Amino acid sequence: LEEEEEEEEEYGDYNDDDRKIGLSIDVPKQYASTATYCASLGHKVNHSFDEEKVNCEYAHCDHPRFGQIRCIKTLCPIKNGEELLVSYGYDILNVTGDGVPDWFLEGYKKFSQLSAKSAHEQQQ
Repeated sequence: LEEEEEEEEEYGDYNDDDRKIGLSIDVPKQYASTATYCASLGHKVNHSFDEEKVNCEYAHCDHPRFGQIRCIKTLCPIKNGEELLVSYGYDILNVTGDGVPDWFLEGYKKFSQLSAKSAHEQQQ
């Protein structure tokens, strides 16, 4: 029981405000591996910058050991072999970039460039 209480104090519980500050996929480093944490594999689902391809969302789930955790909820039927894609919920329009990881901003820039190039090619 003491170990569980310490863990709760150190990491806290997620709530609806977590998504606003970029914690919708935060998993403590020692639990990043599926060898040490497998209550949910939601933190392993890929992000899509293309909102039309997003087929999942983060939701709350009651886990018997960990209590409230983030899990993945599908938004439509998923076909065999189809990739699960979710929006990580980072505020990409945040001018300061506070709370948005560099790798995410770089990915968004690449996606924006490819989207602009594709739109330009379609116009010709």
